[in-house]
Amino acid sequence: MDACRRPSRTRPIDQTDPEENVENDWFFLGVLAFTAQLDPGHLPPLGNLKLQLAWLSGFAGAWFDDCCATRAPIDEDVTLYTAITATLREHPLLLRELMAIPSVGGSGPH
Repeated sequence: MDACRRPSRTRPIDQTDPEENVENDWFFLGVLAFTAQLDPGHLPPLGNLKLQLAWLSGFAGAWFDDCCATRAPIDEDVTLYTAITATLREHPLLLRELMAIPSVGGSGPH
């Protein structure tokens, strides 16, 4: 994917938007985080579970679409968990918050 790709809505995210639009923006920023070079401005804010879940849903959807598109054999070493941890290794506070979500952190290696 092109590292310079922009989200479909290029205006700054405005917290005064209706909640649905803000969550939709964060969903697409999650997609962008998986498909292009990570921009720290495209990461959800710490402490905001709703926006983190929207971002994570976008990231997970893009990861799943990529797996389906390549039709590559399942590689047990490359999971959604490892994709998240690899993408956010430079952002440990956000990674820690996301891994505290039971359905996310509980899916990793035990």
